[in-house]
Amino acid sequence: MKKAIVTLALLVLVSSCKEDKKEAVSNEETASTEIQNKLNKYVSVKLTTDLTKLSENERKMLPMLIKAADKMNDLFWYEAYGDKSQLLDSITDEATKTFAKINYGPWDRLDNNKPFVEGVGEKPAGANFYPTDMTKEEFQAADIVDKTSIYNFVCRDENGQLYSIPYHKQFEKEVKEVSFLLFEAAKLAEDEGLQKYLELRALALLDDNYQPSDLAWMDMKTNTLDLVIGPIETYEDHLFGNKAAHEAYVLVKDQEWSARLAKFSAYLPELQKGLPVDEAYKKEWPLIILSASGGARMHEGVLSLMQLAKTSAKLAKLASKNVPFISILTNPTTGGTTASYAMLGDVNIAEPGALIGFAGPRVIKQTIGQDLPEGFQRSEFVKDHGFLDAIIHRHELKQRIADMIVFFSHENPTA
Repeated sequence: MKKAIVTLALLVLVSSCKEDKKEAVSNEETASTEIQNKLNKYVSVKLTTDLTKLSENERKMLPMLIKAADKMNDLFWYEAYGDKSQLLDSITDEATKTFAKINYGPWDRLDNNKPFVEGVGEKPAGANFYPTDMTKEEFQAADIVDKTSIYNFVCRDENGQLYSIPYHKQFEKEVKEVSFLLFEAAKLAEDEGLQKYLELRALALLDDNYQPSDLAWMDMKTNTLDLVIGPIETYEDHLFGNKAAHEAYVLVKDQEWSARLAKFSAYLPELQKGLPVDEAYKKEWPLIILSASGGARMHEGVLSLMQLAKTSAKLAKLASKNVPFISILTNPTTGGTTASYAMLGDVNIAEPGALIGFAGPRVIKQTIGQDLPEGFQRSEFVKDHGFLDAIIHRHELKQRIADMIVFFSHENPTA
């Protein structure tokens, strides 16, 4: 009888172990299938262009610019996650490792940054720009050098105190390599505008003073090769939306289509003369931009992002010439528009109840896991927190804008 009981117990134990193994294998297969389904959302596309129209020097420049651009990947990895090698070495499944490379970390960017690597928690709102245990209140109360700079990390020392370290110090080795490549490419540049931009950008990487090179980029007109490189967009910082992340694009212009579009610029003076307004309004009055952006969540393309940057750089030029900019934010004004030129006005105005922000309230709530204050991101809330100068109803807007124009120009626009 005892032998029968022991035999039965062993059979139960063996059966249980087999079931446990089956369950473990089943879980692994399910996880593998989920990752493969996620990978199937992405398709590799080879980008090509006609290089026969490039000069010999331009063809020599391309590998240098691509190599410089590729260096930005490692910097973005650090900003988005931290130690890239440590993460990838800890992942044994090749599909998961590939998916981590696509997402620059263990969080699925197409699924509200949901973690897909076992043992990894939610993505910190401040990515790797700030200590993960830092609160907004601690940051705001801290005495930090260049606290509001978009070109530095906030770190914690051995005594628990916050301090900043600029990008050109944190990435000293990498930016020196990129700077060298840009200087070498500049030596080959036959277009004066491109040469000036590459030289200034090479210097900017070494001290984080990017405005001179931004303006030089705006001035380029006849270049065939183009390069967008450095810390530009602040999308990765979900804590304050302030820290710029490194990125790069190497572009070859289609000069034939550029020439077709350029001829329209010759008509602009005539078009301006033909505007159905009084002559007084055709003078160089303060710039007024009415913004409206929002709706579907999407990945903005490089060209649209470049337009935001170019518009912001143009505003900097206007400011240098003391040309006022009045920004009017309508309902809604969100996304990259808010993150760039819409909030750069000498006077920022919104209509009552307008939705104003970068990401929508639902996305922010999902990210921080907290309920949002009543009226969050509405124009009244935004004004109370110092981002707007005035809230004006559309019925009153015409007269108020006219008053501002008179104030800025010291002239009567109806005279």
